[in-house]
Amino acid sequence: MVSTLGVYSTLLTEKFNEDQVFNEMFLELAGSRGKLTFGDYIYAGSVPVPKLSSLIEKWILFLFNKTEKATSTILREAAVMSGKNEISVMEEYIRSAGGSAPIAYINLCELYLEQGDIGAKKALSIAEEGLKKTSAEAFDRDDLARLMSRVAKERNNDNAYKYAISECFFSTAQLEDFLPIMDLHDADLKNAAVAYLDKLYESKKNRYYSHGSIDYHEIHFLNQDYDLAFSFIESDDKALGWTGSIKGVMIPLFIGLLAGFNEQAVTIGQNIGAVLGIKDLEALLRCLRENVGEYSTTQEHIWYDRCVSEVEKRTDAIVSGGFRNSYYKAARLLVAIAEMREYRNEMDSIGIIRTYIAKYPRHTAFRGELRTLLNGSMLPKIKV
Repeated sequence: MVSTLGVYSTLLTEKFNEDQVFNEMFLELAGSRGKLTFGDYIYAGSVPVPKLSSLIEKWILFLFNKTEKATSTILREAAVMSGKNEISVMEEYIRSAGGSAPIAYINLCELYLEQGDIGAKKALSIAEEGLKKTSAEAFDRDDLARLMSRVAKERNNDNAYKYAISECFFSTAQLEDFLPIMDLHDADLKNAAVAYLDKLYESKKNRYYSHGSIDYHEIHFLNQDYDLAFSFIESDDKALGWTGSIKGVMIPLFIGLLAGFNEQAVTIGQNIGAVLGIKDLEALLRCLRENVGEYSTTQEHIWYDRCVSEVEKRTDAIVSGGFRNSYYKAARLLVAIAEMREYRNEMDSIGIIRTYIAKYPRHTAFRGELRTLLNGSMLPKIKV
């Protein structure tokens, strides 16, 4: 680790190895995550660093050859210190090493957006350029796409918006970024996204990280690929737990489907939110309601029986095993089944809850969780 005062003392000598000193400073600045600035080195003492303008110019040229994420922020500070136009410096940077760094395009877009309508047009143009020049796996590329989509939406630029949300999904392959595509109701756009997802999944199947794999299954469910989605349940031999269990994600979705994702099914929505961990749950539930596909009576019966069976097994495992910290999970599953039956207009929708109250009469904590959920639901009230 180099000290700011040590670097400052070296700079005063005028005779030093520029590449070595600049590299040391850069590594420290990049690693500090904004806690250090170039100015901290230059102004560490009271005596002015000689030939400062020339030094800053050399520092800028040095930075033009760096691709690390932190470079863009460090460069903007250097541009201000040099008295140069920030935009001009950032434009030059993306024409050099910065062209492969999405964060450089983001910073340039932010500068453009300070210029009003003209700047917004420039931002859309440079954001599109950045997305085309950077790989889907590049860090911050999804943020660049989100910035472009936000500006395009504000400016009613439909083509730019469609391009941006597609590229955002290509960068993440996550459910959260699939929702804007679904909201457009553009079959070609949606099919292209799903085709990309399938190709990505097949290429990484043996080493695909857990969360990404779950996104794959959720997206196929949202795409109304119900038989494929249900096959994931059948191939998952894990218990209906939440951690690492695809079944634990898909069962709440199928319960919701069988209830038509009714807006009054509060606990079904809570279950889906709990297992998916999505930021905008309301947007997801709305998307699910608007995209309920067709299915046969045979499919319906198979899904229904499996959902009830899995919930009963999971509830018994939790409650009989005395896993008090998970009682709320078991209660939430049972109430979700009751909501499913209620909004399918079945007789005695809460019969399953009565069954479990009778089955575990001494488990007061479990009954308390049921009571809380029932009080917050639209289900018929019973004494718990």
